[in-house]
Amino acid sequence: MAEPSWRRIKAHGGVAVLLIRHAQTEFNASRRFCGGRSDPPL
Repeated sequence: MAEPSWRRIKAHGGVAVLLIRHAQTEFNASRRFCGGRSDPPL
């Protein structure tokens, strides 16, 4: 191993946070969109 794994995790931490936030916003948007109504919220 050239570098400790925690350094690699720390280096990719920002990317992981962005991916998690994007996934959460997409999930929340789909939940609102399919929130029991037949008409999409406009």
